[in-house]
Amino acid sequence: ALFGTVPDSLFTLFGLMNKQYWQDITPMFVVLPWAKPVWVIFTILSSWALLSVMTGVVSDNMLEVRQAQEQKSSDAWEEFRDRLLQMLTEVFTAADKDGSRSLEKEEYVEILTSPFHVSRLQKFSHVPIQDMISM
Repeated sequence: ALFGTVPDSLFTLFGLMNKQYWQDITPMFVVLPWAKPVWVIFTILSSWALLSVMTGVVSDNMLEVRQAQEQKSSDAWEEFRDRLLQMLTEVFTAADKDGSRSLEKEEYVEILTSPFHVSRLQKFSHVPIQDMISM
């Protein structure tokens, strides 16, 4: 009764797809030789379908992980950018003695004489002090 009802048939085909019931189904191929090509096609299609589903699941998982990593990287970059902008605003506001919202050469050079401000600038920029002076 491997194919007695539709649910039994589905379960039997599932079992055959997983290499069960081989001994039980062999006599069918003797009685119905035309079933051999149908069986080959079923085996190929079911294997392909199973492989497609597994590939889809793995690909979807990989995509989710990549998107999460990109979001984390983007968030970290935004946080760094915000801290950098805040630090530069503080340093250059402190350097702008006349309140013109622009730095004159003298104001820029003067801020570079402050070890506190130089260390803050180098913390984010990693530019040597000599290069900062020559800018």
